Parts: sequence; C-alpha cells; structure tokens
Amino acid sequence: MADKENPGAAATAHGDRDGQDHDYPITDAMRPATSRRMRLLDFRPMSKGALRGFASVELPNGMQINDCAVCVSNGKAWAALPAKPVLDRDGQHVEKDGKKQYAAVLRWADRATADRWSAAVVDLVSAAHPGVLP
Repeated sequence: MADKENPGAAATAHGDRDGQDHDYPITDAMRPATSRRMRLLDFRPMSKGALRGFASVELPNGMQINDCAVCVSNGKAWAALPAKPVLDRDGQHVEKDGKKQYAAVLRWADRATADRWSAAVVDLVSAAHPGVLP
C-alpha cells in the first residue's frame, strides 16, 4: 500500500489477532518472489540408519526451516520437515514396535507440495555435498 502523499514510502500490513490496527513494514522477504528460489543454508552430515543428515533451508519468502532430516532408503532420498519427540507422562521418548515416535511440528497443505519441497531439498543437498545421497 503506497502512501498517496509519499509514493516512495514503505508499504505496511494492517490488523492483528488482537483486533487492533497495527502498522508493520512489509519487507522484501514477505513479498511474493518469482525469481527467488529455496536455498540451502547448512547441512550437517549424520549417517544413522536411513538418516544422512540435517539440512537448514530458506524458502523463497524468507522463512528458514532448520533441522530437516534428509534420509535414504532403497536407493531413494527424501527430506522431512522437523518433528518433535513424543513423550510419555514421565518425559520418556515413546517407542512403538522398537521405533521412537515423533510428532509433526509443521505440515504442508498437500502431498504434492510436500513432494516438491522434499525433491528440492534433496537436489540442493546433492549439489552442495556430492556423494552424500544416491
């Protein structure tokens, strides 16, 4: 939203959950960016079972997602959004059939979006760290 008296003024977003009208500057990271792409910020290799490491990525809108598990099984690689351990009443990590249980922290709107994001993360890790993934 441009200021009519000052066309160069920064745009702002109005309104908040509390019902109050606030002005927040809209940054470039918040604007839709057709030319921006997701980028790999960091990758920490760790080979344990299917796990090959943890990636940190920045989405085109500027949001950063840390600790995305990057895994390999049956010759295929994928990335998963971060998750938190499921704990019992005593604070112990819950196991089911010998596997530790995790709960989603973030979720994609649909499977197609999740698959595209996963493939993009795998491509970024493969390009930056050849030989880590198949």
